[in-house]
Amino acid sequence: MRLIGYFIVLLWVFTPLTAHALSCAPPVLDKELVKSSSIIFEGTVQKSRALNMLEKTKRFIKKRGGDKSNLLMYEFIVTRAWKGVKIGDIVKVLRNTYWGDEFRVDGTIYLAIGLEKEHDYYRAHLCGATNALQYYKNNRQINVLKGIFGEEGN
Repeated sequence: MRLIGYFIVLLWVFTPLTAHALSCAPPVLDKELVKSSSIIFEGTVQKSRALNMLEKTKRFIKKRGGDKSNLLMYEFIVTRAWKGVKIGDIVKVLRNTYWGDEFRVDGTIYLAIGLEKEHDYYRAHLCGATNALQYYKNNRQINVLKGIFGEEGN
């Protein structure tokens, strides 16, 4: 009986547990981020979709963080251009949604910044700086862009 008790304790101690955790620091909009970003814009998501099978198998979609089944393609329409785009442009943004951080298709205005160019789309990084514009307004960080580009942007 004692042997069974030891076995149960050992089994419990050495059984691997699954743990998932992610903690991102709040995004900070500063001059360095602005300088390193090839495009900066305000815009809304017009539509989102999962990648098709051909897109998932293409070599140009680099696997980073999670698997390709968690990648969604978002189409933003630029409503205010700060750097590298024009108002009305459609920008495709790929995002890993493993942690549930999807862009919303509900009219929310986003400030897209810190995106990485990959072929004909951009990648929004996990814990990246692209966030709802209201976040940057509430924290007065939008003033960094206004200080660099002026009140109206480019």
